[in-house]
Amino acid sequence: MRDRDLGRSLGAAAAVLAGLAAGPALAASAAPDPRLADLAARIEAQERLLARAQADLEAQKAELRALLAEREGPGPAGAGAVEQIQVAEAEPEPAEPSGPAVRLSGVIRTDFRASSARPVGGAASGFYLAPPDATGREAVFDGTAQYSSIALAADGPEVLGFRTGARVALSFFDGGALNASYGVNPAAAFVWMARDGWTLSFGRRQELFADREPDMVDTTSVLNFSGNAANSPRTQFRVEHAGPVGGTGRLTLALALTYPVSTYVSDTFADRTEDNGAPYLEAGLKLALGPEGEKLARPLLEAEVSGVYGTFRKYYNLAPPFEVETKTLSGFAVGGSVRLGPAAGLQGEYYSGQALGEYSGALGNTVNGVTRGEISGEGGWIQATAQATSDLRLNLGYGRDTAQRSELTPGSLARNETAFANLFWTPAPRWRLGGETAWRKTGYLRPDGGLLTNDGLGLHLSAEMRF
Repeated sequence: MRDRDLGRSLGAAAAVLAGLAAGPALAASAAPDPRLADLAARIEAQERLLARAQADLEAQKAELRALLAEREGPGPAGAGAVEQIQVAEAEPEPAEPSGPAVRLSGVIRTDFRASSARPVGGAASGFYLAPPDATGREAVFDGTAQYSSIALAADGPEVLGFRTGARVALSFFDGGALNASYGVNPAAAFVWMARDGWTLSFGRRQELFADREPDMVDTTSVLNFSGNAANSPRTQFRVEHAGPVGGTGRLTLALALTYPVSTYVSDTFADRTEDNGAPYLEAGLKLALGPEGEKLARPLLEAEVSGVYGTFRKYYNLAPPFEVETKTLSGFAVGGSVRLGPAAGLQGEYYSGQALGEYSGALGNTVNGVTRGEISGEGGWIQATAQATSDLRLNLGYGRDTAQRSELTPGSLARNETAFANLFWTPAPRWRLGGETAWRKTGYLRPDGGLLTNDGLGLHLSAEMRF
């Protein structure tokens, strides 16, 4: 047994040390040497330590036997109980958790951005460009640390066979991203329960509709208003089921009841928007096939389709009796990716729908204030990725968003497009540096049906430390 073997080893070591001590003693009688005397003294001290360790071991064994006898009561426990303790020493059982396991993580981030043409909201906002500046002063520069974030994840107790937990992610900017105001935004805040491939979640998390994102340094807009609809947090109740397909595939089906349109009342009360008394419905289906690449962590093939549907109400006139009209929001999206070898791949997404301003679609247009009709639009993006080394990743992409011009009023956003190239370098664990250059072009509808455009180049540099 392990404690007996340890006792024998300690005894043998003591004997060897004793022999070593005797040898120098004999030599010292023939030729005294202070170094030998010092060595003998140190060996004698080690002998005392070994003897003390042996005594402690025997005392601990006796204490273990007494505890076992007290726990198991009278009976033939004896040596069998000691054998059980030896196995436990070799492979200790995990202790029962005293409470939920909580993990804290975060990103400390600084960003520097410059643009030759003025974006709406300044350089920190990369959604779209303002019309040409009449003064000719277009170039802008900005540096900020407000895009840092923290996250909390907790594992709860098992309830009726379901594993439970919660997640909270806070980003340090509020809903007024376009005016670069500062605050705390709950990018995610939900609880979940999972069992046998089923997951239920309750709270604020990313939308199901068109939820694929390009890999960009610009994590503020992420090609919103340039072909990438949705990708915003929204309160919802979600049901998901995931199961294997073939040897390495996975199929996921998800449904969500989502908090509807945010209530909006203009300063003059002439424009009022509110929900229609029912949540929106979102659905998504995803298929992933094949193992992940050796360098690029993506399946061989991904395909997904998603949709959203709901209604909301628009009020007109400044005083009762108000005119109330029910409007319909609907959208359809398809996306996916393909891995080209172990270190390269393509991904993209396309969407189409109407009244998708709440989902960052159709350039934020929802309803025409003059004709009172829903505004339709479409958009999409594509991106090529190369994982050059384990520490260096390169991306090249393009996205475009358009709204139906015949449904717009002059001055409305009608078209926006972005082409970009970026790289991410991880010089050390937990550190990441990013650089991105982007060309943007924005068009506003003119009274004659043409577009008033503005375009320019932008540069975005970021540094992150993750913990």
